[in-house]
Amino acid sequence: MKEKKFDIKKLLNFTYFKFYWKYLKWRMLVILLFSFLMGLLDGLGLTMFIPLFELATNDGGAVSPEKLGDMKFVVEWIEAAGIDLTINKVLVFMLLLFSLKGLLVFAESTYKLKVRLNFVRKLRFDHFDDLDALEYKHFTTSDSGRIQNTLSGEVGAIVNSFTHYFGTLKNLILLCSYIGLALVSNFQFSIFIILGAIITNGIYSYFYKKTKQLSREKTKVTHGFQGLLIQFVQHFKYLKATNNSKKYKQKLKDIIEDAIKIDFTKGILSGILSGIREPMTIAIIVLAIYVQLNFFSAPFGSILLSLLFFYRSLNYLVSVQNSWNQFLGVTGSMENTEAFKEEMILNKEQKGELQPILTELSLSIKEVDFYYGSEQILNQINLDIPNRSTVALVGESGSGKTTLVNMIAGLLKPDQGCIQIGNYSLNDIDLNYYRSKIGYITQEPAIFNDTLFNNVTFWDEPSAENLERFNEALKKAALYDFVQTLKNRHEVKLGDNGVTLSGGQKQRVSIARELYRDIEILILDEATSALDSQTEHEIQTNIDSLKGQFTTIIIAHRLSTVKNADQIVLMDQGKVLDVAPLEELALKNKKFKQMLDLQEF
Repeated sequence: MKEKKFDIKKLLNFTYFKFYWKYLKWRMLVILLFSFLMGLLDGLGLTMFIPLFELATNDGGAVSPEKLGDMKFVVEWIEAAGIDLTINKVLVFMLLLFSLKGLLVFAESTYKLKVRLNFVRKLRFDHFDDLDALEYKHFTTSDSGRIQNTLSGEVGAIVNSFTHYFGTLKNLILLCSYIGLALVSNFQFSIFIILGAIITNGIYSYFYKKTKQLSREKTKVTHGFQGLLIQFVQHFKYLKATNNSKKYKQKLKDIIEDAIKIDFTKGILSGILSGIREPMTIAIIVLAIYVQLNFFSAPFGSILLSLLFFYRSLNYLVSVQNSWNQFLGVTGSMENTEAFKEEMILNKEQKGELQPILTELSLSIKEVDFYYGSEQILNQINLDIPNRSTVALVGESGSGKTTLVNMIAGLLKPDQGCIQIGNYSLNDIDLNYYRSKIGYITQEPAIFNDTLFNNVTFWDEPSAENLERFNEALKKAALYDFVQTLKNRHEVKLGDNGVTLSGGQKQRVSIARELYRDIEILILDEATSALDSQTEHEIQTNIDSLKGQFTTIIIAHRLSTVKNADQIVLMDQGKVLDVAPLEELALKNKKFKQMLDLQEF
């Protein structure tokens, strides 16, 4: 695709301006107003140098406004106010003007800092809200490296883009201010500004193209690095134990080298731009002086003032080019962030609004089909789960058990059929409210790098009431006695992903967390698979004692753990083959009887 050169329309208008306007609104205009006022005060302050030079060379004689060209109105306004200009008064005016400019610089810097911080806050908050609202099915197929990089590294890059973009706008406004003042002072000056813009823009356009291309490459490489890094941490134990960490480490090193090469090339381009900035400015100034002195019979004061504005203008022209080039260096992050947000919105989870009381409602699954792509996972599932009953899902791996409970939890939606809670469709129920009533314990427990108390209570206040609930949950999860042996007891740190715990202990922490909550539906997906037989028996006894307190759905391969279930649901290849209590199912279904015999049940 053909790259565009520096384009004021693109800078000010529809591509990037809209991105910031979405977050900042009218605050952008305030920032731009600050820039305009600073340019105006600086220009007026520079104008006072000419009367100062004239008074100094004329030994205090009168000031001739005509020597300022069309900028003479500045002196005329001062004289109209009844003020006779002297060297001291000119110095006071200059001090006043530049002091006001200094106050504006401070005010602008403070205001821009506040706006930038609010921008970062809103950007991060929006990202987390969008991710939280993302459909679980889409999340399972998303690139985890891209998600992490967008939520962390890309936000930092966009903060830099904020600085560079508004730096470009500020420099552009100051440039326009000096061009306007120069045109008023000496019209011919505009010829040199146009000439300088044409020359410098032609040179810079090449660097824009290369910088933008490198920015996109850097974003792509960073996504890949984040993905590899996440997997390195997740699978560290395996990689370390098998010595595959060396090969994997080399993949990380290779991608770091790629990123360094891109950054080095970007740095070289930036260095070239910095190196040619001053020579280009001086070359055009020399040309301006030569033409002004040899071809135009303008007053010396007008020439001098034009040169002051000219020098300022060219500096800001090159500053515009530099800040714009730096901005283009991070546009890849902005493009990725916008694409990420659009993807999140497109795949946003649809939620109802109803909040029915769930204590007396049963679950009904009616003619449910579910697909991942073209692969059918569930096929015409019909199942009724009475309120406060205990139902076990059994079957070989890949039979659709976990997919079914994910649908019951509202994580996945049927492609056909429906799930009802009482007389309400799950599509019409507020999913946040519904899930707050669900306890979900999986084979891979979620353990956070925090204290045991915070892991179980999910950062509740350690009040007397909460501590009592916490200890009761530990007892039900067969964890209380173990905790009493620890030095810090409930304040013990569990480490990253529960590194200080055994697999069984992590599972019990996960179980305690769900039993601590006020739930109506408890889902156990191989929740006791990592436990030894004795601990499994203790927890199973505790879970059986809770029978009738809430609706319990159990996925289990060890049939001994579901012998007390009200109903056993036998699944195979995405279908429900049979539903009955354990003993009845063993009598009427040969497949289930074989499963019992194989486990010597």
